[in-house]
Amino acid sequence: MKVTRADVARRAQTSPSVVSYVLNGGPRPVAPATRARVEAAIRDLGYRPNRVAQALRRTRSGFLGLLMPDGGNPFFAELANAIETEAARRGKLLFLLHSDGGEEGERLAAMGDVRAEGVLWVPHHESPSTASALANAPCPVVVLDRVPADATARYDSVAVDHHQGARLATSHLVEHGFRQVSCLSGPSETIVGRDRAAGWRQALADHGVTEGVWEVPADFTPEGGRAAGNELLDRLTFPAAVFVASDRQALGLLRAVRERGLDVPRDVAIVSFDGTDVSAYTTPPLSTMRQPLPALAAGALTLLEERIRDPYRPARHIALPAEPVFRTSCGCGQP
Repeated sequence: MKVTRADVARRAQTSPSVVSYVLNGGPRPVAPATRARVEAAIRDLGYRPNRVAQALRRTRSGFLGLLMPDGGNPFFAELANAIETEAARRGKLLFLLHSDGGEEGERLAAMGDVRAEGVLWVPHHESPSTASALANAPCPVVVLDRVPADATARYDSVAVDHHQGARLATSHLVEHGFRQVSCLSGPSETIVGRDRAAGWRQALADHGVTEGVWEVPADFTPEGGRAAGNELLDRLTFPAAVFVASDRQALGLLRAVRERGLDVPRDVAIVSFDGTDVSAYTTPPLSTMRQPLPALAAGALTLLEERIRDPYRPARHIALPAEPVFRTSCGCGQP
């Protein structure tokens, strides 16, 4: 029976990807003890790698992978477009896959099957499977937007400073004179949701706001924003202000406000996050903290190109500021 790379991995108590790194000299470093186990397993089992297949894997394919969650989310669609535009400018083709949380490891592994030079990955959410998928990735990976807390020291990553962006948005509402600044926060299982809620809380502490504020979590969807918005509106005394963790949730909150015969921004002032195109076309136009998509795309592709050229350099994290776009929904421009 032919000995496979998977057989070597089982004998060495590691993954097939690590066996590949030993055989191919990268693209990721392997700890000396692990390398010794792999080399011993190769000798013991008499494994003979397919040199033709190895040569093909080392051939530059000319394209990169992009792994994204939820293709229906406008923010991810706009981010993918920015990455595709920047990749084309650099002479790279982009291979796009969508996944939910349960498929991410498989989809990331598939990038190796099609010989992608590297992968840009926006994780669905932070979980043990995220760490496992990164550890077993078949090619260099740069993590975007939803960067696990412990990933920046080990993997290249690019993200907006969600905490500081939310802090600035909340401070802006306080500076409008509101002492009730509540929060429609995101799902707690996402680092984005936790960071933006933490930024809101920090701004309240900065300004000594301690009473009459509420946090209601919601999915990053209009439906989630409407349901959570109704729950929040039941608690508020008007006029009040709300920091909303995403533009999509803000769409739902705007509807909930209108259905109660209330006015934005007279009764409820709103600042959201992401800066998607739709935020300029709501009624009234949304004030939002815009993510600088061209800069995110350029930073991610630069890190990936550097990693492909030098697999052993230290990991780098690029943090970018969110850009305030203050429109009517927060009270800016109102008489």
